[in-house]
Parts: sequence; C-alpha cells; structure tokens
Amino acid sequence: MRTTPAVIVTLAFLAILGIIIGLIGVIMLIVGRSPMKPTAASVPPTHGASSSLMEYQFAGSSMEPIIYDGDRIQVDAAAQTPDRGNIIVFHPPPQMGGDSKDFIKRVIGKPGDTVDVHDNVVTVNGQQVEEPYIKQRTDCQGQYCHVVLGSDQYYVMGDNRPNSSDSRFWGPVQANKIIGTARSLVRPLPSP
Repeated sequence: MRTTPAVIVTLAFLAILGIIIGLIGVIMLIVGRSPMKPTAASVPPTHGASSSLMEYQFAGSSMEPIIYDGDRIQVDAAAQTPDRGNIIVFHPPPQMGGDSKDFIKRVIGKPGDTVDVHDNVVTVNGQQVEEPYIKQRTDCQGQYCHVVLGSDQYYVMGDNRPNSSDSRFWGPVQANKIIGTARSLVRPLPSP
C-alpha cells in the first residue's frame, strides 16, 4: 500500500497538534494557572488516543490552586513510578474508600525517603522541600508526621493543605495503588 503526500501531511499535522495541546497542559500545571481538584473521580476515565492515557474528572478542593472541582486531567497509566513533585492518581487506603475511589495528590516522598512535617515545614531526608504551589500552612498532628517510607510506599499531600485528606492523616500510599501520573490539564473553553 502506498501512502500519498496528503496523508503524510495530515498525519504530521495531527501529531504536531497533539504535542502542542499536551505542552499547553503541562505549562498550565507548572505555572499554576490551571485549577485542578483531587478527590474522587466523578466520571469514569475515558481512554485517549494512546492506550496508556486516561482522562479523569475530579471533585473537591484539595489540589487548589492547581486543580479545581470539575477539572479534567490526563493521566499516564504507564507512569506508575513517580518522582517527588509529580501529581498522581491513586486508590486511597480502605478507610478512605479504597479501590472504589480515585484520589489525586502531589508526591512528597518516594520509597526509602524519610518525611517530616513539623512547624509548617516539610522535609525529605533532612532537606526542606520547596513548595511554591502552597498558599497555606502545612500542619500535621498524629502518627504520620514522621515517616520512613518502605520500598513500595509514597507520601502524598494535597496542595490545599487545610482541605486535604492525605498521608498526614492515613499514611503512605502503596505503589500498587498508583493508577498513573498526571500529564496535562484539560480545560473547557470559556463561554462567550
């Protein structure tokens, strides 16, 4: 079968358009312009062009000012080994809904790290974490303010710390509960 120049141009255009849309979403996440909210998915994920990308819509306020209620986010299901600072989608512990819910939070600590949350300061392995996306205090009380993570555990927190149920309250997330890493924010165009 022979491919015509018109088909090649069309495929190249679609590939470039997809890359541009993905880059805009990543830039919006980095700049903090886009709002996203992480709690439970209010609609089931839809599969995108790539079998590892899924789209989720979230409800809640724990990731403001990055993710707001009703925002949609593309999640890369192939990226299940996140780095510190990545935003992930995961199944929370059983007491928070378990596999029946999907949460979204930011990774603070990864396997082998020591995480401390005291006096409005978050440290990982003795180094203070720079968190320019945080607008309010990071308080912690209880057994998960000092955690040494196991080989398959992640410490996660919402960006809107006063309104986030996260590892400070229910402990680390197990690696096998991670659905994927957020790649881009999908925002609807404003109405005219």
